[in-house]
Amino acid sequence: HLISLNQKDLLRRVSEDTWLNELRAEYSIDLVNYNSQFEGSSLQNRAREFLRTPSDSLTEWINKSYEYGAVALFAQYLTEQYGQGILKETLPTTTIGIDSIKTYLTQHGYKERFEDVFANWSLTVGNYRLWIGILSGNVKHVFIKKHICNAISSQLPIMLLS
Repeated sequence: HLISLNQKDLLRRVSEDTWLNELRAEYSIDLVNYNSQFEGSSLQNRAREFLRTPSDSLTEWINKSYEYGAVALFAQYLTEQYGQGILKETLPTTTIGIDSIKTYLTQHGYKERFEDVFANWSLTVGNYRLWIGILSGNVKHVFIKKHICNAISSQLPIMLLS
């Protein structure tokens, strides 16, 4: 939080979107190796929180504990797919939130848009939940409304655990 405060608020006079500020804070736990053992880790706890409320918005922050699960898992996905630089290089800029991720992707020659990254992450965590459900025999079909940057708005069938 202090690094974001310094880089965004103090040096550039912009305020980072809360979800991205919290995402960086959650990932900092990995940087100091506190999640190296998954069992009993903060990441395991965040994953459990996410699994209880998987359809929560990633970017609309209302400061509930389950929101940290989504940003922690999205941070893992972003850094696995695009490297830790995506979190580091989006700090010392005046762009914030989704726009900073979009800028990073463009500047580094990635063809994916933020909407694609988010959709791929959603499929990844959705498939994870589906496999857990199949293994436990606890799957149902539900509909969730997805909003990605106000650009996509439709009812999509997704397999989720009850």
